[in-house]
Amino acid sequence: MSLSLRKEVGLLGLLAFGIGTIIGGDYLIVNSFIIVSTGASVVLAYMVAGVLILIVALNYCELMAAMPYAGAEYVYIGEAFGSTAGFILGWLAVLGWSIAIGINGIVIGDFMSIFIPEATVPRWVWSVASVVIVWYLNHRGIRLASLAEIITTLGLVFALLAYAFIGFTHMNISNLTPLFVNGLSGFLYAAAFATLFYLGFNMVAQLAEEAKIPRKELWKVVIYVIVGVALVLIITNLSTVLMAPYDSIVNVASNEWPLSVLLKPFIGDLCVTLVTLFAVFLGALTTMMGCYVVSARFIFAFARSGLLPKTFMKLHPKYGSPYIALLVGLVAGLIGSFIRRLIDYASLLVVMSLVAFILVALSLIQLRRKKPDLERPFKVPLYPLIPIATIVFALTLLAAFITQLSFDMIILIIIWLIFGYLIMKLYAHSGGG
Repeated sequence: MSLSLRKEVGLLGLLAFGIGTIIGGDYLIVNSFIIVSTGASVVLAYMVAGVLILIVALNYCELMAAMPYAGAEYVYIGEAFGSTAGFILGWLAVLGWSIAIGINGIVIGDFMSIFIPEATVPRWVWSVASVVIVWYLNHRGIRLASLAEIITTLGLVFALLAYAFIGFTHMNISNLTPLFVNGLSGFLYAAAFATLFYLGFNMVAQLAEEAKIPRKELWKVVIYVIVGVALVLIITNLSTVLMAPYDSIVNVASNEWPLSVLLKPFIGDLCVTLVTLFAVFLGALTTMMGCYVVSARFIFAFARSGLLPKTFMKLHPKYGSPYIALLVGLVAGLIGSFIRRLIDYASLLVVMSLVAFILVALSLIQLRRKKPDLERPFKVPLYPLIPIATIVFALTLLAAFITQLSFDMIILIIIWLIFGYLIMKLYAHSGGG
């Protein structure tokens, strides 16, 4: 590697980026729909989803330990199938993660407008302000960004556990019925949907180059992140179904802030405000922080490989951040803050993640054959069953969720990929690579 990022992220930082990026504000808004689809068995659905994601993550663990570089999926796929294949996936990932910055900006704007009337401060102002503030934290370097992520993630987990505590102190065992609302089909749908709330564990892979811990220990961090997230999701869901009857959850599912409505009868307006403020607001901030990190590392990796102008691999002389690459996320986040297409954005991010899972698993198989002597501090157990299971699982979900993409979003993906491919080819042809 001609230029490397500073190793400034410790164990707590890796855990915070992993957990904080996964548990976003959208979980507290959308999760009620999963409960509606399956009933109290939602707890089992999240357990099943956690096991499935753990299987997927094992592929990342092997490749991350062998190639601990920024760009993660781009590096793995590039080594297995060539730089063009890696670039196409990475370029799509840049679009998905950059747009996600805008998604969380919108969530923050909507939330702040509840406390400060929009007539006083337009919600877009809050969205833009959050996008710029989080960009600045990343611009100041991964050490400061990591510290901010640790603090906000701790606040997020505390708020979620406070919510769970309230639920358990007002629990009623009879609320556990119905256990299965729509039978096996409803349960499987809930388990499939629940896997979406585990997306983001690959943050550890993106930060592997900057991790201060030995690369042979990185796989353990991924496991810690998934287990930690699973515990939080399972505990909060169990408290929800114990606290509120199924019919009550159905009634609030379409509400803009279902968590607030469920809590209000038990703790009043003030406490509801405090809990939702920390949970939704901090959840959006922690996810946005992770989105900046991922999108910038992909751009940096492209430039380092000679597929984009070397300007994008410049590091700040004082802070060591890929400050030019970070501007891509800033611009995308600012644009996204004005386009209210949350469902389309989320569907795009899901499809991008599932495609990455498939290609990473295929890369693992290919590299086992292509580079048998590659140093692998961690090796996937039960090979090749684990990567094959990953491919089957991701393809199944992809078949279901790709239909959720709107026509104009599909056109956006096609245009974006063509644009990226032309940039890569033109830059390489000019001798820039």
